[in-house]
Amino acid sequence: MVILPCSFSSKALAVYAPRIKTKVNLLLSKIAKHSGRPMDMTEYSMFFGFDVMGEIGFSKDFHMLELESEHPAIKGVHESMLAIGVLGTVPWLLSMISKVPGAAAGFSRFTTWCHQQLQEKRKATVLKDRDPRDIISWLIKSLNEGDPSAPPGEMAIQEDARLLIIAGSDTTSAALANALYFLSANPDTYQHLQATLRNQCPGGIQDWSYENRIPYLDYVIQETLRLKPSVPGGLPRVAPPEGLMIDDEFIPGGTVVAVPTFTVQRDPRFWPDPNAFRPERWDGLSTEKSPWLPFTRGQWACPGRNLAMMEMRMVLSHIALQYNVSFADPGAAKRFDLDVMDTFTLTLPPLHLVFTPI
Repeated sequence: MVILPCSFSSKALAVYAPRIKTKVNLLLSKIAKHSGRPMDMTEYSMFFGFDVMGEIGFSKDFHMLELESEHPAIKGVHESMLAIGVLGTVPWLLSMISKVPGAAAGFSRFTTWCHQQLQEKRKATVLKDRDPRDIISWLIKSLNEGDPSAPPGEMAIQEDARLLIIAGSDTTSAALANALYFLSANPDTYQHLQATLRNQCPGGIQDWSYENRIPYLDYVIQETLRLKPSVPGGLPRVAPPEGLMIDDEFIPGGTVVAVPTFTVQRDPRFWPDPNAFRPERWDGLSTEKSPWLPFTRGQWACPGRNLAMMEMRMVLSHIALQYNVSFADPGAAKRFDLDVMDTFTLTLPPLHLVFTPI
């Protein structure tokens, strides 16, 4: 996947921020509507994540939060995620099945939607004299101008059109739901977060600004992604033709390898009390120097990290400043923790929470 750094630059994020804020406000309005009653935050986090990436990716609104239902194209993706998770380690088999008529009908709906949006964007947008306002426009602009960092051809840009929605939506959606799960399960942590935010924003939500960085909020997000990374199995890579050495182990050239993110981030050799949710452990730790890999590392690290952090900071701070949160029933926490599935990205069970205005 080729995503240009300029599409996630500070300048680009400043363009995206008001549109994200609009979706945050819409999500908060849905929470207000459910005030005091159980609400499935797995579902609403998913609505939010895909609505944001529709806007940021294509300048298209899926209207999932507004309608409180799944867009047909996105439903097609989710119908296929189990197969993607199982067969993704055998990429030729996944490719073969995608060619069998009817075998991948759900995913085909999504790929057709992405192709249509790409073609419409090419016809409707003149990009030479102004900066693009969405990611796919950055990619089209780079391809048209012969930028060496552009997607290498038509198949690549079509693949990017699909992947930016999946990679930018399901991952952030899962992270948001998991953060709310941990905060509900750890009320002392949630109260500390609320107190920290109130200290930074004494006038409440009116004083909140994205420019006000709050370290403890980032600690909560980082600890969530440590315990429940959105891509728990890691991303596969191919060893170079000459092979490589990892510690004392030789990996032959052409071997598909992956670092299991979930396992590394709970390894007691690196993390004291590794299964405990302790955001304060990040005070003094560096995400770059710790074995913390939810966005991967190196040349192919996730380019959308800053966008994902922006979304999570906005949503969690807005909720914490306005609501107390708790599980809808005593068994909700256990069910949510046990019924999660690794389908490349995490497929989460319902998370029924109750939000009570402060």
